[in-house]
Amino acid sequence: MPKFLDQVLSLDLRSLALFRIGLGLFTAGDILHRLTDIRALYSDEGAFPRSAVTGEFSNHWIFSLHFVSDALWYQLLLFGLCAVAGIAMAAGYRTWTATLICWVLAVSIQNRNEPALDGGDMVQRVLLFWSLFLPLGAIWSVDSLRRRTAVTSARLMSVGSVALNIQMASIFFFAAVLKTGDAWRKDFKAVWYVLNWDVYTTSIGVWMRQFHEVLRGFTIATMVLEGIFPLLLFVPWAPLRVFALLALMSWHVGFVVVMKLFMFATIMILGWLSLMPGWLWDKLDVPLEMNATWRVRLAWLSERLPGGAGWTPLDRWPHQCRVLAGICLIYICCWNIRTVYPPLAKVFTQGFNPFGYTLRIDQYWIMFAPTPVREDGWYVAPGKLLDGRMVDVFTGRPLSWDRPKLIGDHYINRRWRRYLWTVTRADSAAHRKYFAAYLCRQWDRRHEEVLDSLDIILMHEMANPDYTVTAPDKMVLWQGHKCE
Repeated sequence: MPKFLDQVLSLDLRSLALFRIGLGLFTAGDILHRLTDIRALYSDEGAFPRSAVTGEFSNHWIFSLHFVSDALWYQLLLFGLCAVAGIAMAAGYRTWTATLICWVLAVSIQNRNEPALDGGDMVQRVLLFWSLFLPLGAIWSVDSLRRRTAVTSARLMSVGSVALNIQMASIFFFAAVLKTGDAWRKDFKAVWYVLNWDVYTTSIGVWMRQFHEVLRGFTIATMVLEGIFPLLLFVPWAPLRVFALLALMSWHVGFVVVMKLFMFATIMILGWLSLMPGWLWDKLDVPLEMNATWRVRLAWLSERLPGGAGWTPLDRWPHQCRVLAGICLIYICCWNIRTVYPPLAKVFTQGFNPFGYTLRIDQYWIMFAPTPVREDGWYVAPGKLLDGRMVDVFTGRPLSWDRPKLIGDHYINRRWRRYLWTVTRADSAAHRKYFAAYLCRQWDRRHEEVLDSLDIILMHEMANPDYTVTAPDKMVLWQGHKCE
């Protein structure tokens, strides 16, 4: 292989070790975050029961272990196993097996309630998938202590390393190509529209909306960053690649300040971190071996954990793993190219989709493309009690049509933001009856007053090209739902 390809497509084991620790902790943290909604979003008592997932919204190629039973103990068991596997992955204990469990269970949880997923979930599952083809536990891990063999080179060149490089670059590059709307390419008002999506905007983002020319500059910068900087990752000069990666990470940090996108930013930063060239670690004198303090701590942990280092498919069947990784890499390249070049669909037809759906390496990096959402609003669910009084079933408070001070805080968390925004879409109208039924059940559990019926209203706003926002109007999403 030419030297320059080896330089740009290889990975550094120190970067992979940090990536492993971060991805494992992220997976465990994501499970803890989901626990707060285990009934609301992952049970038959919630807003998306199994009968709906496997019936009206069924995709025969997508399966979830959560379909097996609705029992709370079973759901908690699956959640707990995924969290434990994430911690084991971070510690580098039986790393490949822990990564496999994380991938299987993360995909299973995501398949249980797709309407509540966002771009961060997609990034998480593809990173976990490609991690199965990488020796994440080679250094700084319990596994590395148990192998008792020193690692002599930090550089890793494999089909897995090529795949991870291409996957991460694809996310931003194809997101840029898909941004074909005038807001991105002509009048440069896209970031202003994005910051008017109050479902996700922070108080700082609301304040930033007044600086129209600055936001036009940010729009241009975003297009440059997404379209050009991923290509810089394939330049065989390490300092330039480090600069590009740090710029991409900084972009995510900046967006977290103005938008409630912490989880997406975190998983993307971890992905970029995995590509960090060894040149940076050499400059910082970061060794391959752990320092004495961490070595003692991991040795203490290793002594209390069962089993040895164990074998992995990467060790036992290296050729087969390379072939499988190569097939999947070609597949995701064709999938992504098809999203921006429709004629490829004549060759890479929809008939190939089940393979991607089964492994959940299907991907579409829309990221405010082709143009940002201009619609916005907040939910009101006027409910009528048996005694004739009116309440807002969504908040549990007396009925009010007033605009919340910060609409983003009107939603419980990122899952509910995404789920409820899915419910507003015209192509997702069928979800609304399940959400209405859930609101009835929630009211009955929390209140003594009997709820007779409810409506679901979106107080709808629209951002205009002249930097104004329309007055809110009542968009009826569901009407006259009887609570039984």
